[in-house]
Amino acid sequence: MDGKSMEIVQDLGLPKIMDLKFSPLGSVLATWNNYMVNREGGAGMPNLHIFDVQTGEIKKSYIQKKQINWNPEWSADEGICVRNVNNELQFYENNNFEQVANKLHLQKVSAFSLAKGSSPYSIAAYVPGSKGQPSFVRIYRYPHLSGIQAAVATKSFFKADRVNFFWNQTGHSLLVLTSTESSESSYYGEQGLHYLNVNGDSCLVPLQKQGAIYHLEWLPNQTEFILIHGYMPAKTTIYNQKCEPVFDFGTGPRNICSVNPQGTLLCLAGFGNLAGNLEFWDLKQRKQLAQTQAADTTHFEWCPDGQHLLTCTTAPRLRVGNGPALQRHGSGWEMATVSGTTRAP
Repeated sequence: MDGKSMEIVQDLGLPKIMDLKFSPLGSVLATWNNYMVNREGGAGMPNLHIFDVQTGEIKKSYIQKKQINWNPEWSADEGICVRNVNNELQFYENNNFEQVANKLHLQKVSAFSLAKGSSPYSIAAYVPGSKGQPSFVRIYRYPHLSGIQAAVATKSFFKADRVNFFWNQTGHSLLVLTSTESSESSYYGEQGLHYLNVNGDSCLVPLQKQGAIYHLEWLPNQTEFILIHGYMPAKTTIYNQKCEPVFDFGTGPRNICSVNPQGTLLCLAGFGNLAGNLEFWDLKQRKQLAQTQAADTTHFEWCPDGQHLLTCTTAPRLRVGNGPALQRHGSGWEMATVSGTTRAP
């Protein structure tokens, strides 16, 4: 669809698409639909399709039975693309899907993450533990993927049913959030946070309060990260690359943090089952500037100017009188406009 005229410019002819993903530069579109078997021949039908956005033609089709981790990952410049296929990561270069340019074979690899930084590209791979063996995450630098010494960093750990990856923008440092479905101490399971970098350093991030990890984010300097964790009121702390606490925001009803596009202001907020408090901090001076509230917020984001914050409430959280609200920074943070009614998709 053309963004200006809102006219349909290309029909892909796939009526049952369940998920899709554009490459970072928008040159390629990947789609996924439920796996089906041909009734006549009994063979599986390709359900992952790679489209050329300009022509609408299919560049390549694959069979991808499960929707979990179906989507390929691209580097920011689309120099490489990665897929997880039967215990190996397959790499394609410059969106040429006719030929596998490189492979990383890891038995039982279940998740991976490609850093968005420039070449040399960093790739993290996760292999779950089994039969008393620990799980582990390894970092590789493309194209050096083969050999015992190919991994530039490794971190092993127990108590992990799934992992989430958080790269900094340069692709040099990685935070790995591990989670279990349940544990002896909590019905909600346990979490752990691990740090690795391409220099080979790795460690467990020491949490300052027992409880869940709600949110984490790399700061604009890419050498520090902020972490919100612990039973409510949650603890909010800035750590350096040695995983040492360097600044403490204290405790409060918070479960999310966000830095404005200019990297000057930090918003600490408490949404969901919290009251919707918003705290605004000067990142350089690390001083609180103002505080306000946006109750029942289901989504929020910074405006490009870094001086306004948009919050909204959608159904079913609130079915009547909901809509967007704009927080404006003048002498202090205040509500600027409230209008409309918004329904959840």
